[in-house]
Amino acid sequence: MLYLYTRDRWKWRKIAIRTLLGVLVLGGALAIIVGGYFAYETRVVAVTNFMGLKLPDTKADIKFKKGIAQHESEALWGFRDKDGKWESLVRFRNEKVRWIVYIGDCTYCNSLNGLGIGTSYEELINKLGTPTQVSPSGDGLKRLVSFAKTNQFFQLERGRVFGFGIYDPASGPIEYLKGEQERLAD
Repeated sequence: MLYLYTRDRWKWRKIAIRTLLGVLVLGGALAIIVGGYFAYETRVVAVTNFMGLKLPDTKADIKFKKGIAQHESEALWGFRDKDGKWESLVRFRNEKVRWIVYIGDCTYCNSLNGLGIGTSYEELINKLGTPTQVSPSGDGLKRLVSFAKTNQFFQLERGRVFGFGIYDPASGPIEYLKGEQERLAD
């Protein structure tokens, strides 16, 4: 109706072009902002905090943050979740955290850089690049894959992650001990 009454006085072609250009500019700006935010949120970063713990923490810090461990030896502390299942292990070297690993079974509870329980080996490589170290178990059924750039390591079995955590790359890569007992090396 407005067009019919004002088509001889208003410059409708100019109004339509300016409106279209305004919408395109605003839409483009919004797309750039949303794309930038998504790229920022999904970027790969070095991880130094995991499950409320930090790599340079001491035994006293861990005890303060997590409480008394259900398993406590000189170099390894184990913690259980509220259901009584093993949830995390913390390995110490010289009274400081060497590595922290999540061994729970919750596929959506924890993740590092968007990677967690159930992630495939291919997804790890696509997201984090070439591993710094790959350590196979004695029987060849499991692998420990370490990424020094992001301080992360993953335990894989059947091509999928079943445990993951962070480690201090300055103290060397994470490896399986060779021999009777398959476990992570000190």
